[in-house]
Amino acid sequence: HQPSLNVTNTITVIAWYNVANVANTGKSLVAKTSSDYSRGYDFYDYDGRLEVVVRPYTQGNKIVIANTINSNTWVMGAFTYDGSSIRGYLNGNVTNITLSTANSATDSNGSLYIGGRYSSNANVANVMAGKIGLVQIYNRVLSNGEITNSFNRYRGRFGI
Repeated sequence: HQPSLNVTNTITVIAWYNVANVANTGKSLVAKTSSDYSRGYDFYDYDGRLEVVVRPYTQGNKIVIANTINSNTWVMGAFTYDGSSIRGYLNGNVTNITLSTANSATDSNGSLYIGGRYSSNANVANVMAGKIGLVQIYNRVLSNGEITNSFNRYRGRFGI
């Protein structure tokens, strides 16, 4: 845990990843949650669906970014949270937006995990099988154009 990774009310997370087997349910890409899961976020691939939860978990605090992510294919997933809504992105394009997200603070003193998430039994849970090529975390909401620019900047590296 580094205090500089705590964010309050605004965040952008971008992850370039290639999951080996989409049938491997609930695999975290990037996660930072408190030990009681009441704060933070979990950005994950669930059976080939790209999803994010801004804690605490409620139906309004979860967004499906993409319904079909293929195995062994590089993609750029991203989400922004502005204190009241979550925006999801796939390969630089907005795919979904939630309104009235119930969480007002995403900061957590939990550790940042890449390729897994915190588990109460002191092991890393939901470990992703595949590759994570690049993770970007911002303490502000990037604009649609900035996310598209990030996609265009790195897409050649991942063969997209």
